[in-house]
Amino acid sequence: ALRLGYIVAPPALRDAFRAVKWLADRGSPPLEQQAVAALLESGAYESTRRRNVRALTAKRDAIVRAIADHFAPDEAIATGAASGTHIFLRFPRQHDDARVIETARAHGVSVYSARPYYHRPPRHVALILGYTTLTESAIREGIRRLARSIA
Repeated sequence: ALRLGYIVAPPALRDAFRAVKWLADRGSPPLEQQAVAALLESGAYESTRRRNVRALTAKRDAIVRAIADHFAPDEAIATGAASGTHIFLRFPRQHDDARVIETARAHGVSVYSARPYYHRPPRHVALILGYTTLTESAIREGIRRLARSIA
């Protein structure tokens, strides 16, 4: 909502970045800029960012471990663990994503088809598993239920 960002530029490029910023956007609100600058200078932003990274890393590790614990390597292939706050989980032997999603939801697990993110429709079931709002125990239980629903 603030529509603010920042760049840490080398001293030699600061004037160039200021000029580009002035040409591209003359409407950033000064009060909000000062508030964000104070947050950055105080160290509170960095502290919060580190805490969030630790929490998300623990959740990511929990989902990766749970997938390895409940699925054979040739049964489910997890990708994307290092690139965000979700996992792509492919099932090479499953071909009906609507049925897999419906069955998972019947077991209390919300998963989403990854089909819209493929250039060509995949020949296998591919799911998106988000984990940011879940606890580690909920992640482990969700993967356990997902595995049961697919078995």
